[in-house]
Amino acid sequence: MVKHSLIAILVVAALGGGLLIRRALISHADEVVPLPPAEAKASPSSALPQTPTPPDAPSTTPQPSPSTPPEKPALSWEFLQDSTGGYEEERSFPEELTTFDAKAVSLVGFMAPLDDYADVNTFVLLPFPTCCYYCAAPEPNEVLYVELAGDSRTDLDQYDPVEIRGNLALWHDPEEEFLFGILDATVRKAVE
Repeated sequence: MVKHSLIAILVVAALGGGLLIRRALISHADEVVPLPPAEAKASPSSALPQTPTPPDAPSTTPQPSPSTPPEKPALSWEFLQDSTGGYEEERSFPEELTTFDAKAVSLVGFMAPLDDYADVNTFVLLPFPTCCYYCAAPEPNEVLYVELAGDSRTDLDQYDPVEIRGNLALWHDPEEEFLFGILDATVRKAVE
């Protein structure tokens, strides 16, 4: 079945000093089913014979499952670190970051506690792991407040990176403790 298939890129031929690359779908039984050729400009390689796709072959275009949410745009710590201001200070956010305000995003970082380490609904995310209480505290633009969705709870893992997904909030009011946060969030181990 194609269910557990991998997409592979196979080098089919070398032509005129260049390579002709064909994509193929490799099934669990190692049966190779050619994918439709990618659109390309006319070239000498187009003279090579093409293996037609059987009419009853399954669709090779990945279709998102209805239960799979769309990918959230990944934020960059650089966008966050280009922000200025802090508690009781005027704040400024880069234009690239403001386009994500109130939108679903994801960000990878390291968890740090606000109060407790276990069974928490809120914590902060940092671009680096905290490992020493004697080291300098992170800047306000390196601390992102995280509030998990509903009654969700988690235990903190300070040394392994996590991916946070939720809605970005930029707080312009100088009385707010944090510059930004991700609300209604989920947390999972970061994929390396």
